Amino acid sequence: MIEWSPDIQKFIADALSPAKVRSVIVSDEERQATVEVEADQLSLAIGRGGQNVRLAAKLTGYRIDIKTIEGETPAPIERPIDEATPEEEMEDFLDSDGGSSNDEVVSPEEEIAEDAEVIADNTNSEEN
Repeated sequence: MIEWSPDIQKFIADALSPAKVRSVIVSDEERQATVEVEADQLSLAIGRGGQNVRLAAKLTGYRIDIKTIEGETPAPIERPIDEATPEEEMEDFLDSDGGSSNDEVVSPEEEIAEDAEVIADNTNSEEN
């Protein structure tokens, strides 16, 4: 579970957990973020097959580039984030043992309704 934050830099760093993020540089105009991690945290931030960074990008709505502190750029993900359909992302996620073996798949409309409910709940709890 990833806690939502109005601070996009914190939200992106949290979305990449369990990797320990050193810095996040955000371009709001381009909806792009560059994340720096120590070399030993790179594989955690990217995740198996790019799964962690893809899910973080989906959660935050930002394109996320991950670099090590030394300035090395990891090899590109097998398939750029923008080219995968939501159905393909879900299939990859379930195939990677990241999801349950349950065949239940939530439709985009149901997911949007659930997201709106969570946002409303979080907004209401912050006001109280």
